[in-house]
Amino acid sequence: MRTFCLITLCFLLVRVVYSQTSETTVKSYDVKVAVSKTSEFMDVSLKCNIMVNANNGMLCFLLNQESKVSSISYLRGSEWFSLPFKFTGRDSLLIFPADSLTSGNLYSLRFEYSLPAGMLSDTIMVFDRGNRWYPMIVDQVAPFRIEALAPEEYLVLSAGDPISSYTKENFTSYVWESRTPVFKLPLIILNSNVIKLKQINYKGVNISMYYMTADSAASDILALSEEAFGYFETAFGNYPYKSLRFVEIPYFEGINTGSGIIMLGTRSINDIAKGFSDGLYLSIAQQWIGAGVFAKYGTPGFWLLSLSLPHYLRLMYIRHAWGEELYNKSLRDPLQNYMEFAGKERDIPLIDITIPDSREKGIVLYAKGPYVFGRIERQLGADKWSGFIRNLCSICRGKTLTFEEFKNLLSAYDENGNTLNLLQKLVTGIGIEME
Repeated sequence: MRTFCLITLCFLLVRVVYSQTSETTVKSYDVKVAVSKTSEFMDVSLKCNIMVNANNGMLCFLLNQESKVSSISYLRGSEWFSLPFKFTGRDSLLIFPADSLTSGNLYSLRFEYSLPAGMLSDTIMVFDRGNRWYPMIVDQVAPFRIEALAPEEYLVLSAGDPISSYTKENFTSYVWESRTPVFKLPLIILNSNVIKLKQINYKGVNISMYYMTADSAASDILALSEEAFGYFETAFGNYPYKSLRFVEIPYFEGINTGSGIIMLGTRSINDIAKGFSDGLYLSIAQQWIGAGVFAKYGTPGFWLLSLSLPHYLRLMYIRHAWGEELYNKSLRDPLQNYMEFAGKERDIPLIDITIPDSREKGIVLYAKGPYVFGRIERQLGADKWSGFIRNLCSICRGKTLTFEEFKNLLSAYDENGNTLNLLQKLVTGIGIEME
C-alpha cells in the first residue's frame, strides 16, 4: 500500500478538462521568464506556434486565471496585431481573432503576462502543468525553449536539456530546451545556497540529484538510478537527452515525472533510502513510456498506458535485476488488494478509468494493470514483447498514443490475433482470472 500511495499522488495536480478540444495544435513554445527579489510576480513573454485544424472563430487555452495578462497578439506579415481575450471558467482563456482562422494554416501567438509567484527566498518554487503557468492545450505535446532570468544565487531547472547559462549584472540567464515534444513544461527555481548537488555520468548522460537532505540518500538514489537507467536504455532504446535530473521538493507527497526531470518529495526520498524503490524505478521507466511516449490525454486507456504500462516496465527491470521469484511476487502481491472488490460493484474496467480519484481505481491501475501486461507478455512471448516495446519507444517518442494505436502496433507481433483478443477482454472486463 505504501507504493500505491507514493505513485498515485504524483498525478493529483492533473485536472480533467473535457471542454477543450484539439481544433488547435501547439507546434512549439518559446518562453522568456524573469523573476526578482523585489516582486511577487514572475514576468513571462511567450511565443507559440499553432496549427489550426478546423476553421474557428476563437482559440481556447488553459492559463492560470490569476495571471495579469497585458497583451495577446498574433503575427501577420511582419507585424504583431493585438487580439481581444477573456477568462471564462476555471483557468480557461478565450482568444478572439479578428479574422476567422483557416484550417491547415500556421499562426504565431505572443502572450505577455505576469504570474503570482511569491517572494524569492530559501523556498523552492515549482510551476508545472497543474499550475497552468503557461498557455496550454490539455492534450498537446510540443517542443520548447525556455530562457529564464533570475538573481545570480538562484538556479533554474526545467525539462529537456540545459543549453547555456551566463551571469551578468547580478542576474543569471538559464536556457533549457527540448526539440523532442514534451507533455509539460516544469519550471523550478532554487536558492543555490541551500541546495546541494551530486552527479554521476552514465555513458555520456549526466544523472544528477539536487537535494537538501542527507548525502547518503542522494548517493543511494544515484546508484539505484544508474542501474535502472542502464537497463531501460539497453532494453528499450536510447535516452533522448544529455541529462536526467532528480530534484527534492520538500512539500511534494510523492513523485512527479517530467521529460528529463523527476521531482521527489522528501518523504519519497526517505522511503527510497529505506529500500522502498518502486516509485524511483517507475519514474525512470516513464522516461521511455509516460514522459517519452505520451498517452493521448482524455482518450480511453490514458491511465492504462501512462501508469499501468510503465509499472510493468518497472517489473521487467525487477525481473532482470533480481530474478523471476521477486518479479512474480511483485506482480501478484498487489492483486490481494484488488481481489477485495474484484468483479463487484466498486470494480471498474481498466479502459474506463478517466482519473484515479478513488482507492479502488488506483488499485485497478497499480495492481490489475501490470498483471494484464504480464499476461500479454506471456501470451506473446518475451522476445516479441520486448521487440514490440522497443519499437513503440522508437517510433512514438515525442508523440501521443491512443490505446487503439497501441493495439495496432501490437498487431504486427500477433500473427493469429489471440494476444489482441486477450488484451481487449482483460481491459474491458471486471475481475481477473488468475493463471
